Amino acid sequence: MKKKKAIKLSIATAIAASAFAGVPAIQSEAATNSVDKAITKATTQVNKAFNLYYNTTKKSGKLPSGTAIRKEVKLAEQYYAAAQKEIAAKGGSKKASYTKKLEASKTSLNRAKNYVAAISVTLKASRTALDSAIESGSQSKVLSAQTALDKKIAEFEKAVAKVFGPDARRLLTKTYTTPAKAESAAVDTEMKVYAVYKQIEREDLIKTDLEKAGELIDSVKAEVEELKAKDSKLAENILKAVDKNNKAYEAALVPVVKSVTAINAKTIEVKFSSAIDAKTLKNASGADVITVVTGEGASNAGTVTQELSEDGKTLTLKASNIFKGDYTVKVPFEIVKGLDGKFLSPVNSKVTVNDTAAPVLTAATSTIKDTKDGVKNITLTFDEEVVSIATVKINGVNYDADVEGNKATISNLNLDATKDYDVTVVNAKDAAGNVKTSQVAPLTISVDNAAPSVVSAVAAGENKVTVTLDKELAGDKLEISGKVGTFNAEVVEKAEVNAKNKKEYTVTLKNGYLFKNGNSDTVTLTVAKEALVDTLGNKNASEITKTVVVSKDATAPEAVKVATSKTDGKVTSFSVTYNEEVTVTNPATAKIAVVNSKGEILTASNVVAKAEVSKDDAKTVVFTLATGLATDKYSFDLAEGFVTDKALTPNNSAKYAFDVEVTEDGKPAETSFNIEGAKAEDNVITVDFGAKVKATGTGSALNPSAYQVNGVTLPSDTTIEFGKDEAGKLDQTKVVITLPAGFVKANDDKSIFRVTDVQTLDNKVSNAFTEIIGVKDNTAPEVKSIVATDLTKVTVTYSEDIKLAGTTPDITDEISLVDSKGASIAFTAEEVNGKLVLTVADATKVNSLTTLKVEDVNNANIVDGNDVAQKAGLTVSK
Repeated sequence: MKKKKAIKLSIATAIAASAFAGVPAIQSEAATNSVDKAITKATTQVNKAFNLYYNTTKKSGKLPSGTAIRKEVKLAEQYYAAAQKEIAAKGGSKKASYTKKLEASKTSLNRAKNYVAAISVTLKASRTALDSAIESGSQSKVLSAQTALDKKIAEFEKAVAKVFGPDARRLLTKTYTTPAKAESAAVDTEMKVYAVYKQIEREDLIKTDLEKAGELIDSVKAEVEELKAKDSKLAENILKAVDKNNKAYEAALVPVVKSVTAINAKTIEVKFSSAIDAKTLKNASGADVITVVTGEGASNAGTVTQELSEDGKTLTLKASNIFKGDYTVKVPFEIVKGLDGKFLSPVNSKVTVNDTAAPVLTAATSTIKDTKDGVKNITLTFDEEVVSIATVKINGVNYDADVEGNKATISNLNLDATKDYDVTVVNAKDAAGNVKTSQVAPLTISVDNAAPSVVSAVAAGENKVTVTLDKELAGDKLEISGKVGTFNAEVVEKAEVNAKNKKEYTVTLKNGYLFKNGNSDTVTLTVAKEALVDTLGNKNASEITKTVVVSKDATAPEAVKVATSKTDGKVTSFSVTYNEEVTVTNPATAKIAVVNSKGEILTASNVVAKAEVSKDDAKTVVFTLATGLATDKYSFDLAEGFVTDKALTPNNSAKYAFDVEVTEDGKPAETSFNIEGAKAEDNVITVDFGAKVKATGTGSALNPSAYQVNGVTLPSDTTIEFGKDEAGKLDQTKVVITLPAGFVKANDDKSIFRVTDVQTLDNKVSNAFTEIIGVKDNTAPEVKSIVATDLTKVTVTYSEDIKLAGTTPDITDEISLVDSKGASIAFTAEEVNGKLVLTVADATKVNSLTTLKVEDVNNANIVDGNDVAQKAGLTVSK
């Protein structure tokens, strides 16, 4: 037994020793377990968070719940941080390896965090704000909201770009970015237009830079048209701003000379910003109003002819001699007009002409009917007018050329049309003497064997038809016949070619066969077989028939425009333009009524010297004003039948009324006047206008709103009447204003009295007028409170200090005191320091005070400093 005990003791001792010595080993093992567990826990959570978004987007094609992913990422961050702490506290010698093991999951953690960061950039609030702004229709709010949303979208896209995984990025973009961008883009058109017109208004471009304003308006024309198709409050509001600014732009827009350019020695071009009215390019005597002044040392250009382009935007000046040197193209003040009636801005534009370029051959052409006929004629075309050509060589043979303008014709040829030719032009000279010694162009041969045909036949009046062909005819001759209805008679009187367009003819019908059975007729026009012959000899192979309906003109001529003209800066005539050619009744003044701005009826012949149809435009009647006619605004009435049209049965014009401003440069018609003065006494103001003023309507001198005292407009019940002269007669040059009771709150010896927009009988508007006047308080004092100030005293306080008028004032007819049961209470009164003190038997019994109406306010005893009686009808409780 002892032996066994000894053995057990030995073992126990060894175990004990072993246990004691192994304490550090046991702690190390425990540490390893806690760190590993922390790392495992963190790594597992990181992977869970990462896979929640990555696998969900990749495998299911959906975004995970925002709440769920935020929760998992938050736990992952917490576990990761806990693991880091655990490593720091218990990692011992293995800290580096533990850290490396933990950081293996850091990439996944950062990716999960980046996903949460992306979805944390919310677009919903910005989209809602934009929706609300659009609904409100406020352009500024929409722009602000759209800008905020776009900024948020950019922030979101930046965050999404950091998200790992193309599926996640694609789904985030599809779910959030795409609809947000679509919502923002939905108002891009509106905001583009708004920004442009906001800039126009902000920079006041219509006043400061009209050209820039026009460029901006043009830049969004397409977008404005888009907005017109939209039915929204926002679009409607923007279009209102567009319309307002466009009208202001159009009103400010005047035609200007954009450029004056020397084309060559024969030609100067003047380009305008908008179309010019051709009729205003000549004066009454037919002379050109835009002139060319020769500078010192410059060549005499000879006669300069002018031609306006079809679009009205280019005026071509042609010299009969040549331009060489310095010239000034002068546009006069307020004579030339645009089609909208606005004057072309005057300008003196210098241009230097020094043509040193020789004429260039641009083409050599020939048109033939058939190659077997050969080439008989060749047309040479140059880039400018030529005056001579020495010779033309074709296949070594010399030919003469007939020169006209920028073209030259070679005739009497007999060339094989199946061969190629080079045409050599020798010594082509322009008007400036520039010579091109030799230049070559290939001959271009065109075959035209098509027969001429009638393109259209269109009614051009009651008895006229415009017939248009597809090519010019030989000898400018159209053989055509016509019939009306069932009549067999020939109704074509003549067919005349249009000198400016030789493919067009005016066919005149015989009046006697028209409108016998109504107000319209069907005309059958016929061109016989082979009657149409073009310049190459091609003929129509069969008869051509066209029908056209002509209608009787039963519509009266209508005035469409009134315009004035000046001579030496003064309006000396005006014109009325109708929508068709007219004839003036004789005598014209018999159907003209005219009054001046004062409403005085004038004799027409004293205002209009003559009225006659313009020589240049049969639609326009020119009224020449009487010599020495005063500058003024004249109202004209043209009676029915003042003009008739040129219908087969003439139609009378309807009555037409209009105004004409006769002005003179430096001496404009007066539109305003100065008020002579104003004075006041006892709150009665007398205004001397110095001229008769209106009693009713706009600008009436009897309208209280035309007057102010200390910035306050007179009330509508103000008594205003015309003054009277010394004889007691009405004087319409003066008004007397009695300020109503209660209008003046306090005495003021320096009140500011203003008068605005009063008009004289001839519509002149008063200039700004201010006068310092004295006014007196005419506001009745009002009871504000009653207070028992002693056992037998009641003090009454007013809105201002009062006094008791009269030697023995009795105010029992002005004030009533009652107790709580309505029984009257007797009192005596005195004034103390601007207040009313009433003596009664028992002040505690007084319940209320009532101010009574006095039959004659002049007999009132309770008054203010200006003897204005107290306000009656007030009841104030104690």
